[in-house]
Amino acid sequence: MGWRKFQKWSSFTFFMVYGLVITSIICFLGYIIWYALSDKEAISSSIFINQIALIMAFVSLSGILMSLLSALDMHKKKKFKATTLCPHCRHNVVINLVEE
Repeated sequence: MGWRKFQKWSSFTFFMVYGLVITSIICFLGYIIWYALSDKEAISSSIFINQIALIMAFVSLSGILMSLLSALDMHKKKKFKATTLCPHCRHNVVINLVEE
C-alpha cells in the first residue's frame, strides 16, 4: 500500500469518525433537552437545567475561540493575485493587489 492510498484512507476514516462523534453529541444533547422538557420534575429542578446549560456552553467554546481568532486576523492586509491573458498580444499578465 502506497503512502497516497494510506493518506486518503486515513483522512476518510478521520472524517467519518469525526462526523459520527458530532452526530452522537447532537443526539445526546437533543435527548437530554427532550427529557428535561417532558419530565415535570426535571424542568423544575434548577440543578438539571444548569447542567444542560453548562454542557451547551462547553460545546460552544470551540466556536467562541474560532470567532475570537478570526477577529484578531481581520486586521491583516489581504493580498490577491490574478493572472489573465492580454487581449492584444496574448502573453500572461499578472496583477498583484494589496488591500489598504
